[in-house]
Amino acid sequence: MRRDDARNGLPLAKPVRFESASPQRLSWHGSVVSVFREFRRRHPDVELMLHHMVSVHQVEAVVSNRLDAGFAAAVTPWHKELEHRQFALDRMVLAVPKGHPLMKRERIRLRELRNVPFVWFHRWVNPTVYDQLMDVCARRGLRSPRVVQEATDRDTVLGLVQCQIGIAWVPESTRWQCPRGIALLPVVDMDVRLPFNLIWKKGNSSPLLQALSVG
Repeated sequence: MRRDDARNGLPLAKPVRFESASPQRLSWHGSVVSVFREFRRRHPDVELMLHHMVSVHQVEAVVSNRLDAGFAAAVTPWHKELEHRQFALDRMVLAVPKGHPLMKRERIRLRELRNVPFVWFHRWVNPTVYDQLMDVCARRGLRSPRVVQEATDRDTVLGLVQCQIGIAWVPESTRWQCPRGIALLPVVDMDVRLPFNLIWKKGNSSPLLQALSVG
């Protein structure tokens, strides 16, 4: 549905639609929450149509004009038809069920996780980050993580951790809506950072998109 953008000095346009910033349901990065709040304040008559999609599906939807924009974890190399602007860079931390023996340690290193069961995300979800994680683990003493379960989205990963199936790598922004029963622990020699980006198709000159991208 369309709303009267003219009240805000904007030409009539289809509403801007957005997905979550990472593979999770309504658990957006704090920076995204601030952008949405400011956008709503400036343009109260614009309808925001929000969808939950993993980042690779966001890219496909934006390129095919099914979505105006997305908040996505970096999927590199970027599609040639996309523009992007990075708004956050998250370190990767361990999600563990509360009471896990790792919580008793003052410092955790990768080599100490050799026999610990992991829940991992499928490689197709984000090949770049998947390969970066595996490479860092291999170089720092965790050559073959004991992956007992794979999942597609972060809600499922966290649910499996909560059920004590294994521990998992998640971006630190998970703290914005971390389920009860899960603790987030830093690992001193894990230096992979996950970029989050606003993405849109090249040539999209919507004033609403422009307002969002500078918000």
